[in-house]
Amino acid sequence: MLRISFLLALLLLIGLPAGGVDGVREINQACVNTGCFPGDSAGFPVTIASSGSYRLTSNLRFTSELGVGPIFDVIQINVDDVALDLGGFVLSCRLPSVNFEPCTGSAAGGNGISSNRNNIEIRNGTVRNMSGRGLVVGFQSHVENVRALSNGGDGIVALTGSVIRGCRATDNGEAGIVAGADSVVVENTSTFNTTGFEVAPASVVAHNVASNNSGDGFDLGFFGGTSNSQGGLATENAAQINGGFGLRMEARWGFRGNVLTLNGGTTTGGVNLGGNLCGTNTSCP
Repeated sequence: MLRISFLLALLLLIGLPAGGVDGVREINQACVNTGCFPGDSAGFPVTIASSGSYRLTSNLRFTSELGVGPIFDVIQINVDDVALDLGGFVLSCRLPSVNFEPCTGSAAGGNGISSNRNNIEIRNGTVRNMSGRGLVVGFQSHVENVRALSNGGDGIVALTGSVIRGCRATDNGEAGIVAGADSVVVENTSTFNTTGFEVAPASVVAHNVASNNSGDGFDLGFFGGTSNSQGGLATENAAQINGGFGLRMEARWGFRGNVLTLNGGTTTGGVNLGGNLCGTNTSCP
């Protein structure tokens, strides 16, 4: 009986995937030195080369000497269909030769999480002090409950057909939150960036806050700096104390139920669907 029980236990252990008893592969600072799983070489970036589910089990910090060698991405995803749970941990970049100052503003660029692949899910953690973007993912992706803080480039970027929900982008060197066409951007906060939100056409932008950005609070329907005529909907957002317009929209965007106060301008473009408040003026503008 003991022999049978031992053999059963051995078979179960052999069948378990590396890195987690529930089939989720783990990433932590300790495994970076050797490679965290098959397809990942020692050192940064941690490279995800197989579809599946992953989670952080510690903070990850990339350190680089100023002006010596490149600043790599912290995590690079090179395959479609990946879910990455940051587990409440922090991805960051520091310069040990400058009293461990953030990498933001250093010459070489590196992102916290970088992927041009599709159907990527990132959730539940913080990406900060990167010299490049906080995170960038491809088409049909999902980013939720992520904080992008003090990165040199954009805070959060997700391409066409994506969902960005419940995130915060603060003090990034470029836009706080960027979404491609056909996306849903909901319940996010973007503060102290250049532009608060940049969203491509045919998207829904709802229940977000843009505050204290140096440019526009919401820049909607302008992709790569040019106007696109597919329209979209901006509803029940708040924009206050932004240096540019509270809402800057391509002509076919509809907007309703938004509150815009103390911005450099109220709205430009778009079709007023009612219920908006620009300062004390409900006509907007």
